[in-house]
Amino acid sequence: MEIILLYRAPAWANNITSRQQRLLNSIQRKFLLNITGAYSTTPTAALQVIEGITPLHMKSQMESILVRVDRLRRDCHWEGSSFLCQDFQQPNPPIIIHPANFDLQDRISIVSDPHPPAEAIYTDGSYLEGEKGCAFCVIQNNIQIHQ
Repeated sequence: MEIILLYRAPAWANNITSRQQRLLNSIQRKFLLNITGAYSTTPTAALQVIEGITPLHMKSQMESILVRVDRLRRDCHWEGSSFLCQDFQQPNPPIIIHPANFDLQDRISIVSDPHPPAEAIYTDGSYLEGEKGCAFCVIQNNIQIHQ
């Protein structure tokens, strides 16, 4: 239900009116009463606290901020807080090499560095047939010290 209500929230949740906020609370209230089995006189805010569920108007505003800052790369100010796009990590760009043209030997340098760093960390990860795995090792002065 929540996913359906918050669909495209960044498009409409930038400036939620008090009427929209009340409407979202009334929709969420029906579900909270069923989940908790509380009396119908219990305030909606209390039901949200009891269940640890964020109010829908806040979730929609959070989605809006996320899209504006992370995807659109625009700074955002909301209720006294500033969210600056340079504070958020950018995802790595997708690999644009077709797998048939990918040559591993051209991508890995096997030439030893004349001035290697004092410490290096190497990581690897994989996902195959529903199984995940990862590994790391730390090399210091050409000696593996952690794995």
